[in-house]
Amino acid sequence: MSSKVEFSLTEHQATKLLLLLITYSKEGAVVSKEDAQLFKQTINSIKKTYPNIEKIEEILNT
Repeated sequence: MSSKVEFSLTEHQATKLLLLLITYSKEGAVVSKEDAQLFKQTINSIKKTYPNIEKIEEILNT
């Protein structure tokens, strides 16, 4: 059984985490469907919580 965990990040920390996740995904890593969904949810949450992070869409679309 999984449980929800809440935490807060500074905008700088959120940017670093987002870049780490993007780098991980672009390395051709094979992930489970659950991990892929978690990755997508994390990105969406960061984008919603930290709208001032620069160039997220540009980074995600490259």
